[in-house]
Amino acid sequence: MRITPEGDTLAEKRCAAQSEVADRILSTLTPEEVESLNVLTEKIIHQCKDMGVRGERKHGRHHRHGKGRSCRK
Repeated sequence: MRITPEGDTLAEKRCAAQSEVADRILSTLTPEEVESLNVLTEKIIHQCKDMGVRGERKHGRHHRHGKGRSCRK
């Protein structure tokens, strides 16, 4: 299965919109606070993985990207 060019364009637009919202949310934090948040988030993610949590959604919507793509900057 492959994503169509139209689907790829839509995914890029959605990622850009999500990135813009994330930037607006985090804009109230200082660079140091963002770094602290990133460190704490990584610690939580590692703990979840150690506990066997795989991050799969059972309900709700989730978009997928092509191989090697993500919304992260």
